[in-house]
Amino acid sequence: MTKKTVCLTAPVAWALSGVSTHLRQLLGSDLAARYRLVHYQVGREGREESRVERIGRLTLGPASFSRFLRRERVDLVHLNSSMDRKAFFRDMSLALAARSVGARVIFQVHGGDLPSDFLGALGALRPAARTFCRLPHAWVFLYEAERGSLLALFPRTHAEVIPNGVDARAYDGPRAPRGEGPIVFGYLGRLAETKGMGDAIEALALLREHGRLPQVVFRIAGDGPDRERLGGLARERGLGDVVEFPGPLHDEAKIAFLKGLDVLLFPTYHIEGLPYTLLEAMAAGAAVITTRVAGMVDVLGEGKNALFVSARDPSAIAGAIARLAGDGELRRRMGEANAARIREHYTAEIVARRFAGLYERVLGGR
Repeated sequence: MTKKTVCLTAPVAWALSGVSTHLRQLLGSDLAARYRLVHYQVGREGREESRVERIGRLTLGPASFSRFLRRERVDLVHLNSSMDRKAFFRDMSLALAARSVGARVIFQVHGGDLPSDFLGALGALRPAARTFCRLPHAWVFLYEAERGSLLALFPRTHAEVIPNGVDARAYDGPRAPRGEGPIVFGYLGRLAETKGMGDAIEALALLREHGRLPQVVFRIAGDGPDRERLGGLARERGLGDVVEFPGPLHDEAKIAFLKGLDVLLFPTYHIEGLPYTLLEAMAAGAAVITTRVAGMVDVLGEGKNALFVSARDPSAIAGAIARLAGDGELRRRMGEANAARIREHYTAEIVARRFAGLYERVLGGR
């Protein structure tokens, strides 16, 4: 029996982004045994092009995509997008192209605003966006609030929640040995202001000012536009002996870093979707301090998996740091609960099985 062909849209597979990670997982999963998977690159990453070439690519994008779909005889297009203006309209134009050649369409959202907030802010573009929202045969979201927001607008839409997953096997085996050294708090990812790292540094400074700073180290791994500011803030606040910047980490170095954490400190105030950083740190057995944004509340239980803090609130973050630093038993219980939760609900294998079922349902609707 000939396999059905599924086209996955995403940036280049080697890019350091959540969507590219998702693409690599699906291409390397058991889905490839059931479907012929092909990748169609979207976005600028991995391209060397002039401004004129970029304008041409964007202008001719839907027509080029239609030719690709016909050439590859694609049955189903799995669009990986987000609810922000640029990505939405680009990828909905691809959905229209896919419908024009008879392919089924899945539109997966990887962050951005809630659908109701996104559409509400579009002004004159709202009618066009509402029309586009009816193009996909199915929508996929990372967490329940996103799905509910879309269904409140379009109640008869086929919408499912399929959270991100990670390769939990990479984090099997013993964690880094714990001795009498400092308690390790850490973060790994893009260093942007919205991730809350500045607030975390201010929280540590508050603890030191009040003579309550426990024996901890805070390792901020990664790179991004906020890197220099964060380094300057740590020095200014007299935390050069506490805050470390290991830089970008990949592959085995990343795994070792996460397995060495006692606590993931992630007080983000950005709509994160469901960050791989969170899932990987949980798989490695770390406790968590974070905010109640996006998919965090679907994955984490207060006091069982994490301590939740208010965004932009260094005082609340300081209290959570002090609590977990002073309670080794609570850290241990949280870490064990997190590792178990990932292996039960959030592995790459589970994600692939759920997409296999969705593909079958959408293709069966022909």
